[in-house]
Amino acid sequence: MRLRDFYAVFVTDLSRVYEPSELKNIYKWLISARLNLTPVELVRALNEPLNRTQGAQLKNDLNRLSSGEPLQYVLGSTEFCSLLLKCSSSALIPRPETEELVCWILEENEFHRCHLLDIGTGTGCIPLSIKHKRPSWQIAALDCSEEALALARENAIINALDCHWINYDILQDDMRFPLCEPLDIVVSNPPYIPWNEKEELSPRVKDFEPSLALFVPDEDPLIFYRKIVEFSLRYGSPNVKVYFEIHEKLAQEVYELFRVKAFANIELRKDLQGKERMIRAHRLSL
Repeated sequence: MRLRDFYAVFVTDLSRVYEPSELKNIYKWLISARLNLTPVELVRALNEPLNRTQGAQLKNDLNRLSSGEPLQYVLGSTEFCSLLLKCSSSALIPRPETEELVCWILEENEFHRCHLLDIGTGTGCIPLSIKHKRPSWQIAALDCSEEALALARENAIINALDCHWINYDILQDDMRFPLCEPLDIVVSNPPYIPWNEKEELSPRVKDFEPSLALFVPDEDPLIFYRKIVEFSLRYGSPNVKVYFEIHEKLAQEVYELFRVKAFANIELRKDLQGKERMIRAHRLSL
């Protein structure tokens, strides 16, 4: 089978899973990763025959993609803020909106020393990408999932970055968090999708990504934000900054949560799609 022949089968089999506009990008991403080809080499290789190993691998990939499994899980990796990160169903797939949140933190905080904590770290994408740009910072991350932490530790090793990983459930905070110094920055992309919105999600999300990292009770969608704000007041420095990724429908409610807890300099920020998906607040006005 030639690469051109595989592409024809690929489009036919995945036309019910992906929009036509997505298919070409998914194909290029898959083939570039599996055959280690640049975009130019990919075009030149269209009439090249696939060997038996390549054909078997791509057939297996196609079967998994046809089931709706996300490409990042099929490949086992993705790129985030220029880092290559391992992916698995133990954690959410890192997304462009979270890259925007990381960029916001970096552009506002250029000082040499900082104690930062990421809550609900998943793959470790947030703390590792920040550590990559701010190597002098002391960075820790927590997650209630041992499987997610194992993945984050692997990603730290792969990228030769040093972060402190903590198994801790923020919802069960017993006021015994293992902390040596007050936190300067707290950041989180917590679960924020009410269960009643599950059916609105793509099957690639709701059927494959971990529910633990996605959903919150319908009657209390701010449960993680409230707990993290209380946590930040308890363990943060007098000038602690808190950064959240948020549900666009809950933006004003999270803003109000910060306001009633006497935070200042509260700013909502839109993502590249124009949706209010990030918020930052200071414990004290600077």
